[in-house]
Amino acid sequence: MSQPERLAAILVSKFTAGHRPDGPVDNGGRPRMVRDLARLLRRLGFHVRIVQRGIEDRLVPYEDRVDVETRAVPLRAWGDFIFARRTRELVERADLCCYASPEDGYPFYSSRSFAIQHGIWWDAPYSGPKAALIERLQKERNLRMCGRVRAVICVDSNFINYLRLLGPAGHTAAQRCYYLPNYADCLRFPAPTQERIRHRFASRTVLFLRRFEEARGGREFVEMCRLLRDRGVSFHARMVGWGAQAQLLQSLIRQLGLGDTIGLSHGDIESASEILDEATISVVPSAWSEGTSLSAIESLVMGVPVVTTDVGGLPNVVTPEFTGAVTRSNPQDLAAAVERLLSSETQYRAMACNCILMRPALSLDRWIRQLSTILTDAQLLTAHRTPYGLRAAGGLV
Repeated sequence: MSQPERLAAILVSKFTAGHRPDGPVDNGGRPRMVRDLARLLRRLGFHVRIVQRGIEDRLVPYEDRVDVETRAVPLRAWGDFIFARRTRELVERADLCCYASPEDGYPFYSSRSFAIQHGIWWDAPYSGPKAALIERLQKERNLRMCGRVRAVICVDSNFINYLRLLGPAGHTAAQRCYYLPNYADCLRFPAPTQERIRHRFASRTVLFLRRFEEARGGREFVEMCRLLRDRGVSFHARMVGWGAQAQLLQSLIRQLGLGDTIGLSHGDIESASEILDEATISVVPSAWSEGTSLSAIESLVMGVPVVTTDVGGLPNVVTPEFTGAVTRSNPQDLAAAVERLLSSETQYRAMACNCILMRPALSLDRWIRQLSTILTDAQLLTAHRTPYGLRAAGGLV
């Protein structure tokens, strides 16, 4: 008699656009990682259920042995507890659970689970009672999570060191953590030829490819471009992305007289490789709330040097003077770093070649291999529970 198929549940705040179970995968690194994780777990013998928040309870097929479910839960942050409670029954009967948004499990974390920690987001410039409340809540959440799950996959080392600041309990919690850098699919992001690198340098195109949100540094990028223009630097800038600040940034561009210098347009994750192939430098000017930027990693594997800030885990993936520059998060330092890179083709081409050398270390294959080893070591891939066909109502379509 064949072994019954195991069920893996992946909990995430948002996976598909509009929180619709039949919608396309949403923009951003977390939904992309959830998709790749689901495919890995399927290859490891699981039937996978991706569960996200939505406006209705609904379950639809996504791919072979992978389904997407929405639970009618408030989409705002205060819905975290409700989502955790409404998914508790599914988590308890699953053979394996992944908290792809760690907050969505609190306080009902399963002991047969792992979490993916995407970076510290609570370092925004909060103040007063709100700052104290968030600090206390995150301490409780993170210590509870690390005390229950078998492994915490961290995209940067910043979170692990944050835990150590929480005293003896934090040091114990850090022992559950594994630093596993983010990745890019090198098949979708090919390495350039030397001729292509020369063409990119000649184009002098400075790129911002990310969400239009305050924390992502869109305003700092525009101010950086103003400084470069005023210094007489020859360049052209592109801002390609999505988000709530698109109109605000467009207004700022007009206000500073940069309409002929900066082109702002909507873009998504599927077009990233074509956009990067036309870029000289990729600028990742995060101000806060950053792990390891997907845009930074995809830029590196395509041989595009990155100018970024010393925020979160960005210095984990960009090596100063080797694959780009790491500066303080202000327009002046960003402009100086970009100007240096644009001033020397020899230095630029050397850095582009160094970026290409990072492809194996930042590849999807490397991520799959290391994650599989972690899950095996944590004994999360072996045990069976109730046969899948005998599970409670509400199973797969």
